[in-house]
Amino acid sequence: MSMLLIAALAASTIATAPAAITAPTPAPHSAAASPSRTYRGKTSEGGAVRIVVADGHVQLATVIVGRYVCKPEGSIGPMSVQVHPAAPITAGRFAFDAGSMPESLAMRATFGAHRTVRGTLRAHGTIGTGDPCSSPTFRFTARRVTR
Repeated sequence: MSMLLIAALAASTIATAPAAITAPTPAPHSAAASPSRTYRGKTSEGGAVRIVVADGHVQLATVIVGRYVCKPEGSIGPMSVQVHPAAPITAGRFAFDAGSMPESLAMRATFGAHRTVRGTLRAHGTIGTGDPCSSPTFRFTARRVTR
């Protein structure tokens, strides 16, 4: 490149003022910015339950059920079911039937004293043959493990 072209490019680069750098504006404080809370517990048959709550909704529920019965195959449990229901919590209660085939989870619960949540759950769905499956309805209790 010629010296004249290099000088012209340098001058145009120097003459251009850099864009102002600004910090992002923080979002106003709201319930949507609340930290997640995790609850862990057991079902009445001894299976594990994990519930994650954030932003006033149940964001994640994971359960292990021991009895999962398909017709006509019989019991194929134990099995794990994980769903992302985004179920709203209203007046200390929530209920959902979430997931997609082959595995869904129905859960109803109430938040109580001492950082606990108590309720019932039932897994349901199908297996590869399309035959229907479900667990019995189990009671569960879980305690909050995160602040």
